[in-house]
Amino acid sequence: MEATAVTLPDDIVLEILVRLADEASLFRCGATCKLWRCLVTDSSFLRRRWPADKSRHPSCLIGFFANDWFIRWEIKELPVAVQTFVPGPRSVLGLGRRSLAALVPVADSLFDRVAPLASHGGLLLVRFVPAALCSSRSRFIHLAVCNLFAGTCEVLPPLLYKSHYGNVHLDGFAILTGADFCSNDGQQRRTPSPGFSTLFKVLIIGTSQGAEHYELYMFSSDHPSWSAPRRCLDRLKHKCCHLLQRNAVVRRGTAHWLCWDYTDLYSFDVNADTGHVSLAKLALPFPQPLIFFPYDVPQLTIGANGELVLVRLHIKHLRLEIWTRQESTVDTGAHRWLLTRVTEIEELPKQHKPVDRAECVCFGDKSGTLFLVDDSNRNVYLVDAETGAILEEMTDRFSGLQHKNAIPVDIDWPAFFVSRLRGQYAYRPPLHGVHHVLAADHGRHGGGPKRWSLCWALWKVVLVLTLAARMAKSEMWGTLVWWCRLGLVAAGGLSYLCSMWVITAHSPTLGRQ
Repeated sequence: MEATAVTLPDDIVLEILVRLADEASLFRCGATCKLWRCLVTDSSFLRRRWPADKSRHPSCLIGFFANDWFIRWEIKELPVAVQTFVPGPRSVLGLGRRSLAALVPVADSLFDRVAPLASHGGLLLVRFVPAALCSSRSRFIHLAVCNLFAGTCEVLPPLLYKSHYGNVHLDGFAILTGADFCSNDGQQRRTPSPGFSTLFKVLIIGTSQGAEHYELYMFSSDHPSWSAPRRCLDRLKHKCCHLLQRNAVVRRGTAHWLCWDYTDLYSFDVNADTGHVSLAKLALPFPQPLIFFPYDVPQLTIGANGELVLVRLHIKHLRLEIWTRQESTVDTGAHRWLLTRVTEIEELPKQHKPVDRAECVCFGDKSGTLFLVDDSNRNVYLVDAETGAILEEMTDRFSGLQHKNAIPVDIDWPAFFVSRLRGQYAYRPPLHGVHHVLAADHGRHGGGPKRWSLCWALWKVVLVLTLAARMAKSEMWGTLVWWCRLGLVAAGGLSYLCSMWVITAHSPTLGRQ
């Protein structure tokens, strides 16, 4: 009795897809066919897979960028070796280290040396030294924006930077995507300038030549040049207020830097769309003395619901405090800060020495993870900020790297799935980047591996030989025609069997275009 192929209902397919263990498998299933692509990118499916109240997950942390330990002194803050990418736990990029060129291949031809500055929304802001300037100083600062998802890199115009510290030190920086400062309609109206493929903005904060104030430099990909330097903060008026964190926190189109004047903490804010600059004192109920001990230097970050959050770590007791900014009051217009969570960080397993003191290096906004370094400055750990559980000891992964300057790379999975899979055309992976890594096992349309390419090449060879035999019209070639036809049928059957094996091996049910 001949078996009949059974197609599973869509609701059963959804139940299977929502239970897939990792995001890479889900992405590949979504790239299999048009039907599954629509199911995976549906808003209800995305809310179920990544609930709004549980939007943070360690899998959102792809990894870190870190410099090599060896630094050339003639050009500070720029490493000799290429930039190293260290994958995080359960990273879709695997466990091994990668160079920046592995994700952005054009980086090798553009940069001689490169240092990461900021990462946001899949964009990485880097500072680099062109090959022609390796042995001499320059009045200009060279910056580039790498799209880690698409594997592209776009060089910004050189920035004429005049600072009290020369051109080797940048006080603050931020990168914003078009979705941060522009609505969907606005992004359609504003097109990038020639040489740029996406809409973004870069903000640079530097100290003036006399060290009296900070200056703001802005670049937008829909404009051909940098804006003129603009005075944005009087350091003398605010008691030599300086930035505690150089990498800004981006929230609703505004870049936030944490400032300190040795007495109070401030939020230095720059609206990327309007250019409006403001300085707001943080009304915190605890004192901010000349030194922060026994606490580590606090950090601004973004909470699970998009609110502005201050993270404070007790160095000795390994206690993490989360202070959340509340809505402003009607009377004063000031924002109150409430202690919304206190997390006790658990000790290491018994085979390791317990951590007596630790410092917070960085905080992953999307993943809700804390990157800690112990008092020996050798051992590094990744901690879940909500539970206090130590997710992984990453000492070996950061061997030979400057872990204190690590830049976390987070990914917003729902936004990534929608931007890469939703659309009227069939999915076609780019040549490089995270997008290509996720679809590495698929062919042109997401369904065929190397076996299919081999069979298709064999098919073409046999077809060419058959046409050549027909044109020859000789007795000797007549025999060859017969064998070529037989090979053509065999290659077709083999191609069909391989294609069916691919679909059944990678999909719970047969996809329908």
